[in-house]
Amino acid sequence: MELTADQSRAFFLGAMGVLRESLGIDTTLLKVQVLFEIANHPQIPQFELESRVDAAKSTVSRNVLDLTRVTSRKEPGPNLVVQIDDPEYRKRNLLELTTKGQTLITKMVAEGNKALSKIK
Repeated sequence: MELTADQSRAFFLGAMGVLRESLGIDTTLLKVQVLFEIANHPQIPQFELESRVDAAKSTVSRNVLDLTRVTSRKEPGPNLVVQIDDPEYRKRNLLELTTKGQTLITKMVAEGNKALSKIK
């Protein structure tokens, strides 16, 4: 199913609303993209995520860290994503959602679909 621009916008705004509500802060579309890519590709190497969201290495790294237990500013984070050392190549990080992250994605998808159903 291909979405129109209006449908895509409605879905992502609905999903972002859940993320904002959950985190208690404003968030970005890139963080939503990062979460969805990790949800759709468990244990995705971080370098692969960079090309999937079309962002610079430093930008992706900062956004991933901001979704982990400790943010890029060394503050407590939301603990939605965990970085795992790749057993085949220790310098590479694999990314996956925590249980909290999986629960949040489920809520984001439900809210996105709800927003989408209003404009069909």
